[in-house]
Amino acid sequence: MRFRVAGWKHEEHPILIRALHVGDQVMSIGDVPVRNAVEAQRLLRGPTGLSVELVVRRVPLGMVLTLQRPRGGGDVGLIPDANSPGEVIVVSGGVASCSGLPSRTPTMDGLSLTTWSLTEINGRPLNLFCKSADVTTRLNAVGKELSVLAQPTDFVKQLRKQLKNVKSYKDYLLL
Repeated sequence: MRFRVAGWKHEEHPILIRALHVGDQVMSIGDVPVRNAVEAQRLLRGPTGLSVELVVRRVPLGMVLTLQRPRGGGDVGLIPDANSPGEVIVVSGGVASCSGLPSRTPTMDGLSLTTWSLTEINGRPLNLFCKSADVTTRLNAVGKELSVLAQPTDFVKQLRKQLKNVKSYKDYLLL
């Protein structure tokens, strides 16, 4: 698997929230292909000058949806799973389902199906280790329109697992 964005030190690099999304695939930095985070850090810290070209494949496994709430408010057909951070159940016939989000999606290996996990709501990233209450709060935010970035749950679990292997991984969690 190529290098995927799982987070960054938000306090040190707040501008990246406009440029990167959890799940983005970094293809190259300064015309050099990137295979892992160590290579990415080495290339970004090297003698690059004031700017460097970063080629990113935008969330290749994800789906971005803009959902219109039903008249009079109400939910959009996404129910947070209390047992898994960010994971949601897509309600058949709900707004999300009718907007094109299937209830299940192929796993990364393509051999079976998995559920969806939300990694962003209304343009704001979710912490990869968030609680279902955090997702519920964001899904119930005021407004007629709601945007979500949904990604396969097995992929998000792999990101969490790899992120936990990083020293001081909590510094990289987006809130």
